[in-house]
Amino acid sequence: MARQLLSLSPKRKLHHYYLFISDNWIAAINTEQEYLQHLNRERRAYAVLQDGIIVLANDRFISSLGYQSNSDIDAYNLLDLATHLDKSELKLFLKQASTASKHQKNLPCLSLALRKADGTNLNATLYAYKSRLDGEDVVEIFLITQDDLKFTRQILNLPWKLYLCFLCLVLITILPNLLLPKLNVNNAPTTFLPPDSIAVKLNDEVREIFPNDEVVVLLFEGVALFSDGFLTAYDQLIDSLETNDSIEEV
Repeated sequence: MARQLLSLSPKRKLHHYYLFISDNWIAAINTEQEYLQHLNRERRAYAVLQDGIIVLANDRFISSLGYQSNSDIDAYNLLDLATHLDKSELKLFLKQASTASKHQKNLPCLSLALRKADGTNLNATLYAYKSRLDGEDVVEIFLITQDDLKFTRQILNLPWKLYLCFLCLVLITILPNLLLPKLNVNNAPTTFLPPDSIAVKLNDEVREIFPNDEVVVLLFEGVALFSDGFLTAYDQLIDSLETNDSIEEV
């Protein structure tokens, strides 16, 4: 009996489903509510169709058409909302959408004008793909309007995860610049070693004898470091440095 009534009134299919299958009534209500919450988290205008009938729509979809609540647009046939849309064209579009995956690259699309509550038209491109609601096949649609193509709207429509990535990049860029001026580069052993370590004790002993002296280390490289010519020049450099009054020891 329930199935016969469902076939006679497709526009209220979901509501009759709740009425006759009492065992799953609460589960069905929760399923629809969760689906609607999912749609309302989307920044674009989303709706769910079953046999071309609107059974769910998010707040953005409702406000785009100038309506106040979901009940104002519930059970509307998409063909009735669209102006100058051929029935066969819509049927073909829904057939393509019923086999399209949400994650595929090219979704079925249809350019149309939707009649708003005040009688004006909303020009949009409709995209659709298959989905499931209460164990039944449905088609999920979303609209791209001229307003969505604006740069500011495209920024607002970005996923929240992308905003989080941008925030992390900004923090990574700014925080080091704030902390670097306070950075003190000091390679003295007392900076990173405990006071009782051997390196610190040795450094203290050296500083007792040479408190303010600085050591200059000269490094040489080449393939003939032990040739007679290099050793002779090296010895002459030592003699030259030793004659410098500002150098105490070489």
